[in-house]
Amino acid sequence: METKLKGVIPPIITPLTEREKLDREGLQKMVDYLIDGCVHGLFALGSTGEFAALDETIHGETVKVIVEHTAGRVPVLVGVTGVGTEQTITNLKRAQDLGADGAVISPGYYFPYTQAELLHHYDLVCRETKIPIMLYNVPVRARSPIHLETVKALAQYDQIIGIKDSSGSFNFVQELIGAAETLPNFAVFQGDEQAMGAAVLLGADGIVPGIGNLDPVRCVQLYNAAVEGDRENVNRLQREINDVCRVFSLSQGSPYGGLKAALHMLGLCEPYPAKPAASPSEEQLQEIKALLTEKGLLN
Repeated sequence: METKLKGVIPPIITPLTEREKLDREGLQKMVDYLIDGCVHGLFALGSTGEFAALDETIHGETVKVIVEHTAGRVPVLVGVTGVGTEQTITNLKRAQDLGADGAVISPGYYFPYTQAELLHHYDLVCRETKIPIMLYNVPVRARSPIHLETVKALAQYDQIIGIKDSSGSFNFVQELIGAAETLPNFAVFQGDEQAMGAAVLLGADGIVPGIGNLDPVRCVQLYNAAVEGDRENVNRLQREINDVCRVFSLSQGSPYGGLKAALHMLGLCEPYPAKPAASPSEEQLQEIKALLTEKGLLN
């Protein structure tokens, strides 16, 4: 990427059929819906994309469809995290071959790792990559947090262009923003949807909102208001987005069941989360419909 990454980069869902095959038409519609909503990039195969529950065939098909249908309109980042280093490198090379513009890599999930092990992991990955890498700090899923000093060390690599932080610690985000002041090409992205506006007001370069799948326009409006220092509109839009986020709780388990059901109501894709996650109940579906209507997303 020739310029510093910034803006709204939603972690796009992976639409599935009832038989858990890729819903290609739904994925193409999602790409257009998000780009028409003026997002600045797309992030495939993240947590919201349910990557860990899907096989390599769907991973490859998903990246291929997104890259081809995006056709250069915005950058496409691809999650390539594996449990270990070699698995991560294999995923990375597949994403490169399919035309990804960048990769997103968290510490390997399942096993906990020390900071020295994380430094070694990312060093080995950087030796193999031909595309930029965004770090992804998500200790609730990966088990190993990326500490500030580790981030600073990794930011010295030309291949590493930024970090998405989903730690839930706003103090840590502020520390990252402070550290990035001396790292002109290193971008800080907030992954906590309820703290997006505040993070950008304080200097974060962008946001990675799962709710951006459903309401990209409001997320972009929030980002723009924060960049302009319009605190009144930031506060208003953040409250509205927090309300829309109720869709995640309207399911019988996985939050992506509620999200996909909402997107199905908008006519964008099939409603099925990856098994064994359940879809919402009939009562929850009515609540989702009421929420979409209330927020002006469904006419």
